[in-house]
Amino acid sequence: MRIPVFAVLAALVIPLAACGGGGAGASAAGKLGVELSTPDGWVVSDDGLVVARRSADLAVSVPSGPRVRVVPSADTNTDINELIGDGEDASNTTVVDIPERTTVAGRQALAITLRETDGNAQIVRRYVAAASPTGASVLFVLEAPADTFEASRAQLNRIPGWS
Repeated sequence: MRIPVFAVLAALVIPLAACGGGGAGASAAGKLGVELSTPDGWVVSDDGLVVARRSADLAVSVPSGPRVRVVPSADTNTDINELIGDGEDASNTTVVDIPERTTVAGRQALAITLRETDGNAQIVRRYVAAASPTGASVLFVLEAPADTFEASRAQLNRIPGWS
């Protein structure tokens, strides 16, 4: 089943914004009330918003290994295209897991998992939208190459959290 990724995320992120409910760069993550639990041997970006198994994956559009990104949303007017990047195309996206309610460190969240073609790469991204304890809307992007996502899923799910 192919669906427009932007429409799905808009449906997840915008309603959630209305709900109550370490590293050198901890300041950016800390302002959002976000804390990423970094697995042993993984690396954290300077702003504290990206955790990856390999340092080369911190700033690339398509990681070669598992990674978690935090995408803050200033308000409900945030352009979904900006949140998930310009490379996604609905014709290159399939649903892996239907939208579902979940939790991030005890706080309610909404999630959808999609398999996307980004350039020549197949990548699975789990988008988890939540309201942080500070009230900020936050989108966690748990991602890995399609052939390794399932093996990394449990570890990726333990990374997002709140400070």
